[in-house]
Amino acid sequence: MARFALSVTLTGDKQVRARLRRFHGRAVEAAVRVIASSALRIQNGARRGITSQGAVDTGRTRDSVRAEYGELGLSAIIGTDLATAVFIEMGTRPHPTAQSQASRSLPPPGVLLDWMRRHGIPESAEFAIRLHIKEHGTPARPFLFPAFEEERPRFLSNLKVAIGRSVRTA
Repeated sequence: MARFALSVTLTGDKQVRARLRRFHGRAVEAAVRVIASSALRIQNGARRGITSQGAVDTGRTRDSVRAEYGELGLSAIIGTDLATAVFIEMGTRPHPTAQSQASRSLPPPGVLLDWMRRHGIPESAEFAIRLHIKEHGTPARPFLFPAFEEERPRFLSNLKVAIGRSVRTA
């Protein structure tokens, strides 16, 4: 694989170099603050969203939404490590109805029982609920993407302002 590298060396006035170093440090600090505050707003917005969507049963998914920060705090990942969260966010489509896949298209037996008990639904209704999920899927109840989209313009604006301040004060 070919590599391409570009090297820039700043020579000249010591004051210019010092000012650029100050700008860099202040810009990084400002960006870290903006990223952290936006990540927290997205996390809290996602938690509120999952609640407002009526997708809270035990609270486990809502409580699992968190932000993790990358090296130097210049990146953040907001999400959950629960595999079932994607089914809440995106929903599921109806399951295949081919005869050869009939047993695989239903949710597994027993998987809904704890949920049914918590909601006072008799165990005898399990097959009917599984069949309904097979035929109709489950609705999407997005919570993470809307929280991100709500925060995006504020993040970009805040980052622009913070970097601008860094330039002026360097």
